Amino acid sequence: MMDTQPLSGTPAGRWEELASCMLSLEALSFEMISCPAEELRGRMERRAALITRVEVLRAACAEEEPSDGRQDARVAAAQDTARAAACRLQDVDRQVVARMKRAQQDILKKLRTVGKSAGAQASRFYQAQSPAKRSFFSGNV
Repeated sequence: MMDTQPLSGTPAGRWEELASCMLSLEALSFEMISCPAEELRGRMERRAALITRVEVLRAACAEEEPSDGRQDARVAAAQDTARAAACRLQDVDRQVVARMKRAQQDILKKLRTVGKSAGAQASRFYQAQSPAKRSFFSGNV
């Protein structure tokens, strides 16, 4: 998926946008930990879009690093904010992955329960004994 949003005009603006995206990603990740299972997919899609935007911004910011190490206060503050959010995201990501695994296990448990129910077994028996037209070809091609 190609990111079509234009980048901010100045290096400080790009760093500030990166910091803002990182904070939004962190907040969305926290929401994913406690949201209802029905809303998890939508939040995963929003999170994927934010991650794509962060990657584009990080690439743009990396290209603009001054070689002499000088930077203005806005850039330094935005870098600190982005780095702090990235460090916190490492812990939150582990929790999000655990939540997604729990949701997957819950779905598999429901599928197994439905597959073992009397209705499911009767349905399999009914389909096997159904008078529907079948192919009488029993040989190999």
